[in-house]
Amino acid sequence: MRRIAWTASAQRDLRNIVLFYREIAPDLPDRLVGDVERATLILLDYPQLGPAVNEAGLRRCRAAGTPFLLFYRVSSTTVRILKVRDARSNWNAP
Repeated sequence: MRRIAWTASAQRDLRNIVLFYREIAPDLPDRLVGDVERATLILLDYPQLGPAVNEAGLRRCRAAGTPFLLFYRVSSTTVRILKVRDARSNWNAP
């Protein structure tokens, strides 16, 4: 069974999301981060859900209900979340 692993960079991205959206509405970051985390759980069951971004196995998936894209790699044991990017920005793959 696979597990989710967050890189330090992806964890930093989530912290930045919280800091940014807390200024807009105090309860919004909890909802957004919850939606992002639920998207990662879906990837455990459907790791090939997101399209491949490059030949090195990097994939991209939209976190439903959010403007965020998850960039990840899949192995036999892990779905490794590499980055979280706003789809509305210039999100060139990491």
